[in-house]
Amino acid sequence: KKFSIPVIAITGTNGKTTTKELMHAALSTEKRVHATAGNLNNHIGVPLTILSMPLNTQIAIIEMGANKSGDIKELVEIALPTHGLITNIGRAHLERFGDVKGVQKTKGELFDYLRNAEACIFLNLADERVVAVAENIACCVTYGSTAADTEVIAVDHLEAGMRISIGRETERNVAVFPTQLIGDHNIENVLAAVTVAWEMAVSTAAIQQGIADYQPRMNRTQLIPWDGKTILLDAYNANPSSMEAAVRTVGQQARGQAALVLGDMFELGPESLKIHCELIRYVKQMLPDATLIGIGKDMQAAILAEAPPQKHYLNTAEASPHILADLAEMDFVLIKGSRGMALEKLLPYLGIEI
Repeated sequence: KKFSIPVIAITGTNGKTTTKELMHAALSTEKRVHATAGNLNNHIGVPLTILSMPLNTQIAIIEMGANKSGDIKELVEIALPTHGLITNIGRAHLERFGDVKGVQKTKGELFDYLRNAEACIFLNLADERVVAVAENIACCVTYGSTAADTEVIAVDHLEAGMRISIGRETERNVAVFPTQLIGDHNIENVLAAVTVAWEMAVSTAAIQQGIADYQPRMNRTQLIPWDGKTILLDAYNANPSSMEAAVRTVGQQARGQAALVLGDMFELGPESLKIHCELIRYVKQMLPDATLIGIGKDMQAAILAEAPPQKHYLNTAEASPHILADLAEMDFVLIKGSRGMALEKLLPYLGIEI
């Protein structure tokens, strides 16, 4: 309450940490910004973020995560945001939420607070579930569609990044934002960050520099050179929609023979095996020639049910002695699974230091 500054709260099923980092990168080129460190986004991390805020802070960015109903409501009452953004709403933590409607209700608690506070939201028009929880909010800056305040005009996919052309309703010119990120899901993250930075009166040139300088880290969409090949390490976390997005990224980026090392997705409740089987079918549809390696109880069962010739292991300890030989003939390798799988532990067995 001592700070009379914009406090931007961000939540969502996927992309909230990457979007937060991109926002920080773009805003801090011209503003003194304080943001959540890493993903300290729970009932301990949010208070710590606020208590560590320097007195000269001009903008605060507070990331908020949720594992159960009511979590976001508690966090907004601690952070008292003036602005809010929900990246997207999808299937995650279903073991605790029950279904995606439970996820939607909880993520929507951010907009409920901002509605009552007559505050401002950044609204992703590309996500119907997000739009549905944004009714009757007067101050609304939109992105993600041709009807929005900002929209993506064109995208050039590069070997190690993208060039994203973004238009703004209030300007005739289209600005190009180079980024070291890959994957269509990151286009939306960049667009969100640019939209916020423009609204906070940061110059286009400064935003371009901030977005271009941002490097993926913390096991999120990291491209790692490996003996003339490429590893896409995206092992920080996983849920059905982020897994599908990663599969599509392999389709865009891979040259030569591709392999997908997929770990279990946690907290999906009684439908977990069914959802893992759906993912394996999706991989076979999108990348019929790719090699699959499943790691974890549910992924192992899904491979046996949907793609029995492919390899599978119960855990990383079982996979580690074999992973180098399994991937020896591959040109592009995706490694992705839930945080509890810790699939980055495979990297030393490929000769890569972590």
